[in-house]
Amino acid sequence: LGAREELRRYHKGVYGQSIQALVASQRFEIALIADRALSREWDLQEWSAELKVPYIDDTNLVEFVSLLSRFSLAIAHDSGPGHIAAALGLRSVHLFGPGCVGDWHPYSVWNHPVLRVGVECRLKGPRDLEQFHFCNVKTCSHHSCMRKIAPETIIQTVQRLANGLSTS
Repeated sequence: LGAREELRRYHKGVYGQSIQALVASQRFEIALIADRALSREWDLQEWSAELKVPYIDDTNLVEFVSLLSRFSLAIAHDSGPGHIAAALGLRSVHLFGPGCVGDWHPYSVWNHPVLRVGVECRLKGPRDLEQFHFCNVKTCSHHSCMRKIAPETIIQTVQRLANGLSTS
């Protein structure tokens, strides 16, 4: 669930909508995995009970990799866990907000699609190459680069990956 930088995290409420829909589909075994700090910040124990999915928040790197390797698909932010999922061969959906897709996502979009919306405030980088645009602000009043990624888009992308269909 987490990313070290708050601006790279998908909003908890809309994440919850995606998780609820995936749980309701009865197609997926879902676990929420986060570090201890985010677990406390998001009250992961209570939230996971509401969503009716297990959570894990007390793992070291070796345990995390071992745990993740038991799954076939991951949803991750522009963060280390997404890279680990890809390295393990999991199909993975990568949620990108302010980060630079061109610099940080060297994976096939067939098995590792990027979900990212165009926003006017992501101004850094070459004008004609959107995948290399990024934002380096430390605070943001609207966080629209993440909030505009619709839960439905995540759900559809996960379902297409699970069905082995192209997401491009």
